[in-house]
Amino acid sequence: MKISDGKKDGSGIGKGRGFCREFGGGCGQGVGRQERLRRCQARQAEGNFSLAELEEDKRARIVVNPDEQTVGMGLFSGQIVKMSKNDAGQDKLVVCVGESRLVIPKATAKLIVVR
Repeated sequence: MKISDGKKDGSGIGKGRGFCREFGGGCGQGVGRQERLRRCQARQAEGNFSLAELEEDKRARIVVNPDEQTVGMGLFSGQIVKMSKNDAGQDKLVVCVGESRLVIPKATAKLIVVR
C-alpha cells in the first residue's frame, strides 16, 4: 500500500493524513492503522473481489465495506447480496439485499470487498 502524506506545513491533500493511492483513499481515512491494514489485506486475499466485478444473478458475502452510506443502507460485513443488474455501459448497478433493491454507483461498489 502506498501512502502519501500532505506537506509538512499542513497544507496539501489530507493535511498530513495518510491517503491510500492503491484503492483511491477507500482504505480508511479517519480509521486506525489496524483497520486500514485489515481492509487492504481483505482486498488482497485469495477469492475476494470487488462488488463491481460480481456477475448478474450471482450471490456473494460482503467481507469489507468502508463506505458508511451503503452500510446504512444494509450492505454491512457478513451480509449476502445478489447482483440484479450490472451492465458494462452503465455507471450504476442494482443489488438485492434481502427484500430490498439498492442502486449503487460502480465507483462505490469497487470499494466493497466480497467473497
